[in-house]
Parts: sequence; C-alpha cells; structure tokens
Amino acid sequence: MSDRTKAGRPSHTLPKTLILSTQLDIERILKNGQNRQGRYAYVRFLRLEPDSNQPFRVAFVCARRIGNAVTRNRCRRRMREIIRRHKHLCEGYEFLLFAKPAMISAPFERLADDVSGVLKLMKQEVPGS
Repeated sequence: MSDRTKAGRPSHTLPKTLILSTQLDIERILKNGQNRQGRYAYVRFLRLEPDSNQPFRVAFVCARRIGNAVTRNRCRRRMREIIRRHKHLCEGYEFLLFAKPAMISAPFERLADDVSGVLKLMKQEVPGS
C-alpha cells in the first residue's frame, strides 16, 4: 500500500483497502467494540491482534439526523481527511467513526483536534475490559 499515485506524486486519498465495507465487520464492531466520545464525533472500535500484520480499517457513519445527503457527504469527506492525516493514531484498530450533529458547523481545525483526541483516547486501555 503506497502513499503515492502511479505518476509518483503523493496520494491525497484514503486507500479503499482501509475502508470497512462488509456488514459483517460493522456488526462485529457494533456488538463487541468499545466507545470513546468527543464533542463532534465518537468512535466504536476493536483492537486488532498484536501479531497480525493487518492495517487499520475504518468506516464513516453519518446518520440521517445529521442532515441531507450533501451535508452527510461533507461530514464523511471531512472525517476521511482527518483519518488520512492521522493514520499513525489508527494503527492496530478496526473502528467506526460516527459524526455528531455538531460536526456540521465546526471549523475543520477544531474538528481535526477533537477527532485526533478521540483517537488518542481509543489507544488508552480501559480497566476491566
């Protein structure tokens, strides 16, 4: 998996291989995962096996209550860009990133700080889990 395009330029997209796409994977995370909350987003995650050589995988979730299709797509694009910029915080996990309604009006940098904070919380162990 390269961070470069065929022309050798840096890639500014999140590779499709990192996107969770099967309902089975999503249901497994919903059933067995843990939560971390932020102001603009929350994450439900499962830790990958430490010896597995798998990259992280993510799905972006925007409920209809967020707004119309244009608004939901904008939220997904913003979340995708934040994950692309903070890949190093995602290693070792499969997770669902949910948008909260406050995400719509949040400035991008504040949103990025909030989501990266949630990803850092994800890395912290929870006693008794």
